[in-house]
Amino acid sequence: TQKRKDGTLVPVEASSNILPDGRWQAFVRDVSERKRVEQALHESQERFRLTIDEAPIGMALVALDGRFVRVNRALCEIVGYSSTELTGLTFQAVSHPEDLDLDLAGRDQLVRGDIPLYHREKRYIRKDGASVDVLLNASILRSRDGAPLYFISQIEDITARKRAEEVLQRSEREFRELAESMPQI
Repeated sequence: TQKRKDGTLVPVEASSNILPDGRWQAFVRDVSERKRVEQALHESQERFRLTIDEAPIGMALVALDGRFVRVNRALCEIVGYSSTELTGLTFQAVSHPEDLDLDLAGRDQLVRGDIPLYHREKRYIRKDGASVDVLLNASILRSRDGAPLYFISQIEDITARKRAEEVLQRSEREFRELAESMPQI
């Protein structure tokens, strides 16, 4: 940091060397703009990190082979794994076996560019072995030249809704059976 004549401080980059005749040569360059850009980039990265980490639904950045690259707290709560454990797994490892073929087909369609996003209800297997119903929304992040890089996944736990639907269907079925067994109604 260098002090200007007006007393303001400015970040600088300095380099020096000794000339063959023994004199010193020094160059000082104002790096204020570079520091401003670095700070803006840091703030942007922090906003992105917080957007993922603090999202109210599960979010993940997934490699093309299915490995979880980045996961948030909400997803960890849904599947019962810590962030470290989950990033050591693939989505295939936590997907219900009966749902996996459709997931792999959707993944392939995204990679080929046949569809812009993938949306479906499916099941994950939690760390404790329990099944959890989720709503999965996935899209693909591509490089500037269009090459697929990562999947962006949003996962919402819909277990309570699915259980309520089952209770409603059972109640409707029982009411229908009761009505059919009583012809006077």
